[in-house]
Amino acid sequence: MPSILGIKQISLLEQFSLDLEDKLKTEIIRITALFEENINTVNKNYNEEIMFYKNKVNIMEEQHVKDIELLKNNHSRVLEEIKSEHALHIEYLKQFHKREMEISADGQLYSKKLDNGIEILNSTATVLQEVNEKINKESDVISIARQSSIESREKEIIHSMPHAISGTLYTRFYGRPMVICAIGVKISTPFPPRLNVHRELNLTDKRQFVDGLLRPGTEIGDMCHVYGLLYFATLLYLCYILY
Repeated sequence: MPSILGIKQISLLEQFSLDLEDKLKTEIIRITALFEENINTVNKNYNEEIMFYKNKVNIMEEQHVKDIELLKNNHSRVLEEIKSEHALHIEYLKQFHKREMEISADGQLYSKKLDNGIEILNSTATVLQEVNEKINKESDVISIARQSSIESREKEIIHSMPHAISGTLYTRFYGRPMVICAIGVKISTPFPPRLNVHRELNLTDKRQFVDGLLRPGTEIGDMCHVYGLLYFATLLYLCYILY
């Protein structure tokens, strides 16, 4: 049989175990309550922070949604504008290409017209050259005929010149006054009806006198020829008298 001491020791150990168990339970309850309190405090604090950040995240999310929608609208608008501008540029390029083709065709037409015009001008220049040569030949023939007519008319006037001249006849030859004659004789041969030998003839420049000489059959031409011949005849008559 177990001894009384052993029984007491066992009882003490049981009692100690029970006390230790109670103590541990109490300590565990206390620690559990303390941890629960700390956890509740932490949860409360963190819940507030979590709610703050959650609200902030929600606000940022809403703002981001709005920004994304705005960016989407802006990008869509910009893309539409770029698309419209590109379509307009493409249309301009098409019109420019069409206009370039028309200008090229018109340029070829104008070039052809210019070539035809140059050919016409060349042929016209050739015709004008031929006409000019013909005019020069005809003018030479007319000049020769006129010179022959002048010479024949001078011969006729010389043959029909009178032996006496009356009155004083003044004229201008190359701008210088000259007394053609001052001899008291009479004119027996009549002049053409349009020629008045008693009036003064003022030829103040060389061209008028030469034009008169080159226009036979007119009043000024007849007067120039007659006065020139009278001047020549007067000089001959004066030389005859003086010498």
